[in-house]
Amino acid sequence: MPAKDVTVTGTFSVNSYKLTYMVDDKEYKSYEVEYRSSITPEPEPTMEGYIFSGWSEIPETMPAEDVVVTGTFTLDTTGIDDVYSDDNNEEYYTIDGVRIAQPNKGINIVKMSDGSIKKVFIR
Repeated sequence: MPAKDVTVTGTFSVNSYKLTYMVDDKEYKSYEVEYRSSITPEPEPTMEGYIFSGWSEIPETMPAEDVVVTGTFTLDTTGIDDVYSDDNNEEYYTIDGVRIAQPNKGINIVKMSDGSIKKVFIR
């Protein structure tokens, strides 16, 4: 210790923790958030032909630990008449009514051999 007064100064900084959004077990978004900062949930993602489950519980403020928020997609079967396996006996159309040679994976309009028309999901 010297023979005079000594002044020691210091500073504090707020810790940050990782906030990760996972969709169907894949990282959707991730970023650092300061401790006790408000958390604004990410907008829900969209995928044609699917319904999003919503986010799992999200704290209002960032806790002193990393947070993982999850969500999943499920097939939207609203308005789908059938899940169909191709047997090449029908005519295929896109959802917009454009005729195509082969069905696309996802939602298609199928003109059945009996003349009926169905909205189907092709695996």
